[in-house]
Order: sequence, then structure tokens, then C-alpha cells
Amino acid sequence: MFRVFKRAFTSNLQTVAPTASEQTSLEAAGIRNPVLQAYMAWRSSLMIVVVISTILSAGLSTYREVFEEDDQPDVFETLVAQFSKQASSTLPAATKLIDGIDQRPESDAISNDASPDESENEDAVKDLAKKPKSAFSQFDEMIHLAALYVLPIAALIVIATWTQFRFTYRILVCAFAFSFLTPILLSFCPWSWWDGPSDSADLLSPLAKSERFKDGLIEALTYLSMLLPTVLSLLPGVQKACVRVKTLLPQATLPGWFLVAAAPFYGLFLLVIFVAVNQVFSHPMVLAGMLLILSASLIYGFRASVFTRPLVTDADYRQMYTVQRTAGMMTLVAGGLFFAYLQTHDILGIYLLGLDPKTSLLQPLDLVEFFLEITGRSMFMTVFGADLFMQINLSAWKSTRQFVGSAAADEYDAIMSATADAA
Repeated sequence: MFRVFKRAFTSNLQTVAPTASEQTSLEAAGIRNPVLQAYMAWRSSLMIVVVISTILSAGLSTYREVFEEDDQPDVFETLVAQFSKQASSTLPAATKLIDGIDQRPESDAISNDASPDESENEDAVKDLAKKPKSAFSQFDEMIHLAALYVLPIAALIVIATWTQFRFTYRILVCAFAFSFLTPILLSFCPWSWWDGPSDSADLLSPLAKSERFKDGLIEALTYLSMLLPTVLSLLPGVQKACVRVKTLLPQATLPGWFLVAAAPFYGLFLLVIFVAVNQVFSHPMVLAGMLLILSASLIYGFRASVFTRPLVTDADYRQMYTVQRTAGMMTLVAGGLFFAYLQTHDILGIYLLGLDPKTSLLQPLDLVEFFLEITGRSMFMTVFGADLFMQINLSAWKSTRQFVGSAAADEYDAIMSATADAA
């Protein structure tokens, strides 16, 4: 097992050595090149780690889904309540929106001492809570639960048929489409589709409308937290895949160019988010963390030549590892700054870590679940991304071989030579 973990997390795939039995299996499958044998052995080892982490993640999520009470107040309800209280104290008009004060003509308005109408409003809210889930809501829950188990099942199939590259690659494509893309596509559906059978909005009392609005806001925040591990695991997994393929095929330039081109765009995407966050939480620790995260992403662009040229000497490998370690240290320090800030500052009465689900964003079990899910998904993306870049490199190699020696190639060489002289 130690050999499996060592091979799975190695940073240089050329150092991976398959065992004698693995080499025999690979040769029987027609894979005799030592470089490809090293790649297949690394791929199989990493998929074993994927199985372990994703099964633990899926099992923990299922346990919490089955045994934890659905009606337990959580941090999102507290956050919405605190926001409502803040808005009510600063904006009188917001009180009418949040508390559901009736804006009908005076003859139809509800007075403060109209206890029958107040009871009617409360009954309406209770009826909304008691309404059964819609068929679409039940379908959505089933899909999200299935998405948790697709990754370990796909990984087990890949391990069982690890010498069949084409077949296992198709399994990874299907698993990625279902486990990563399907939850994101479902998140575009409006929350009203998840609501059970209900009366028309025109027939609801003001208080019932207010409660429905709050429920929708809580559902939106919940969906954001559910999709966060999926989104955060994509780019780190692809970046690791690019580096692994670059070490396996040091002559290839496509993985390096993808890494260099994607990193700045990811940094600009984060910059838009950080600008919005900085307007609300303007603190030196938050600002320093933002700058470190952006720098860690942009460093690949500043050191583009390290990844976009063929790796020839040991010094080339050392430069690549130095850039990786620098980016990793920047990200780690930024995470520490964010953690320290959220541990000492509350956001509308909400803390980052605690034992009370009503006043803390994360509990210890949430940290374990989040770590397992993002780790498993990221490692799966590393294998899938590496396979994808191997396919891209193969396609580019075939196209280049057909292109070289043709009349169009001579014309292209002349254009590039003139461009080099002009540059």
C-alpha cells in the first residue's frame, strides 16, 4: 500500500516503475513502451486512492443525509435571520418586505390586534412547511446522491480494467459528465421547481410570501455550499494533470501552454469575486490573502517559459518544481490568513468554525466531509485531465506528421521565419 501511495502522489511520472506482474499484464495488453507503462502504473495507483477517498466521502454524506434531522436550524437560516434583522433596523421599508406587512388598501389591511388574520398567516406558513416534496425535488436528491457514488464505481471499473486505456478513458468521460456536470446543470433550475404543490402566489398571505422568499434564499446558499467542492476541484486537478503529463512527455508543449493560458484567466475570475468581497470585508488580512491567491495563479503566466519549452536538463525540472512550490506556499499562506480572519471576526453573527450549527459555518464533521470530497474529486480530475491531454497530444502529433513535408508546411515555415525576423 505504501508503494501505491508513493506512486500516486509522485510529481515526476518518469520515476514510476511498474512491478514485474504489472509489466507482464501491460505487455499482454500490447503496451510495451516503458514510458506508457509508467503512466499506466501511476494511473492505476492514483485511482486506488480515488476509490478510498470517494467512498469515505459518499458514505459520510449518506450518513448525514439519512440520520441528521432535516428541520435542524442551520447557519444559512441564522444568516438570513441576521440579514433580515439588520435590514429591518436600517431600512423601514425592508421591514415591510421581510416581515410581510400587508400593503393592500386600508379597508383590507391587517391591524395589529387582528389575531384571527395573524393566526391565518401562521397557519399558511405551517401548511407550506408540511407540503410534500415535488417529484422533481425527489429526483434532484436522488441525482445528487448518485453523483457521490459514480466516482468510486467508475474508479473501481478503471482499476479492474486498468490495461485497457481506450475503454477506461470512456468510463472516466461518462463519470465526469454525470458527477461534475449534472449537479451544475440542475443548479440552474429555479428553486420553485423544488417546492411542493402550493397555492398561487396571489393567494398567499404576506407572511407566507415572506417565508417563501426566505426559504428560497436559504436554498440558494445551500446550493452554493454543495457546488463549492465540485468547482474548487476542477482547476487544481487539471493543473496537476498538466504537470504530470509534462514530466511524462517532456518534449510536449501543449500541457504547459494550457496551464499558462488558463491560470491568468482563473486569476481574473477570482479578481471579480475578490473585488465584491473587499467591498464588504475590507480588512488587511483579507486583502493580503486575496493578493496572494491572485499572485499564485498569475505566477504561471510570469514563468511561462518554464512550462512551454521542452524539459531537457535537470535544471529545467528544478525550475518547474520551484514555481509549483512557490504557488503552493502562496495559496497555503492565503488560506491561513482567511482562516485567521474568520476565526476572530464574525459575519452577521456567523463564525467559520464551531460546534453550534446555528452560529458557525463549519463544524468539525463538515471539515472532514469537505476535505474528503474535494480531495477525491481533485484526484479524479487529475487522472481524467491527464488522459485528456494524452489524447490531445496524440491528435496533435498525428496532425503534425501529416503536415510536415507538404507544400502548406513550407509556406507556413516561410511565414514563421519572416515573423521571427520581424519580432
